[in-house]
Amino acid sequence: MRFEVDYPERLSRWKTLLRLPLLIPVWVFLYLVNGVISAALTAGWLTVFLRRRYPRWLFAATSGGLAFNARAWAYGALLTDRYPSFDRDRSPVTLEYDDPPDGHLSRWRVFFWKAALLIPHMVVLSLLAIAVVVVVVLSWFAILFTGTYPRGMFAFVVGAARWQFRVLGYFASFNDRFPPFSLSEDAGPASHTTTVICGIIGWLAAALFAVFIGFAIALSFETDDASVDYDRLVAGRATATIDYHGFAEGLTFTLTLARAYDPGDNLAPILTGGRGQHLVVFEWTLRNSSDRTVTIDPDGLKLKYQEDGETHSTSAELFVVGGIAAPAKVEDHATVTLRAVFAVPDGATPVEVRLKLPFSAAGGARFTLD
Repeated sequence: MRFEVDYPERLSRWKTLLRLPLLIPVWVFLYLVNGVISAALTAGWLTVFLRRRYPRWLFAATSGGLAFNARAWAYGALLTDRYPSFDRDRSPVTLEYDDPPDGHLSRWRVFFWKAALLIPHMVVLSLLAIAVVVVVVLSWFAILFTGTYPRGMFAFVVGAARWQFRVLGYFASFNDRFPPFSLSEDAGPASHTTTVICGIIGWLAAALFAVFIGFAIALSFETDDASVDYDRLVAGRATATIDYHGFAEGLTFTLTLARAYDPGDNLAPILTGGRGQHLVVFEWTLRNSSDRTVTIDPDGLKLKYQEDGETHSTSAELFVVGGIAAPAKVEDHATVTLRAVFAVPDGATPVEVRLKLPFSAAGGARFTLD
């Protein structure tokens, strides 16, 4: 891989001053180019996996798109005043990759192996990117006052970009030579020891990420639980409360299952249960102690009941929040009443009611009816 930018002896002050608005058309076009590159990378990985070769036309398209990225990046980093275009011969920015070795690319290194192997590179490049932003800002002032890009800063920014494009070429499977940790133009492939160490670090990081994803999936099934004696709840002599603190920054709520009406047909005269059914109404008190307004909707609102020894589930016929059919908003520091109306078979026994509220655990709030 060869990445070079001709050092400009003089740079335009006004073009440097207006660089951000001048970049807007470039960003728009670059977004389209990068969409094509993403599709081309996928096609390239698939071809390498199946045939161990990179099609010449696909390599030309992908490397050409990356070369345009390089010219756009150099223009944005103030390395040149030449507006980026697809004309490589007239540009002071050069990005070239050697042709991929035909029939000698590794199948097992495609995508997943290279993604894990490059994790240490990504970490270092992320830190370099912060330094590059600082250097470019300082260079912007230097160009405005002197009309020149300080040579040391210029070399550093070019070297960081060279490192990045080496990594991109390896990730795209243009070659199987692991890139070095170097800004230098003359640096060769990384040593075998460096590759092994990066592999160990990368796969350990990938394993930790997999554990994190598994933990997040497990959390998605967690619920906030409370239980209450159903007969006492219907009689108005028992309640169940769940408090929420810190599930999201600044959110503090209290949700109390205050009453159940079984049957509750007289509370919802506009609804009628089907033949052999009656209505059950659950009533909660929701106190929003936070400084945010939240929207309550009926998603995830379910009632489980037992009939003839079997457990069934049903959705609410009506869900009302503060007298308004859900979805509805609950203002900050407000207390509202929630009512859910369910139609259940005569003789059925409710055993669980669940709500999925925006401030609850991922699995929602579950009230077990003993």
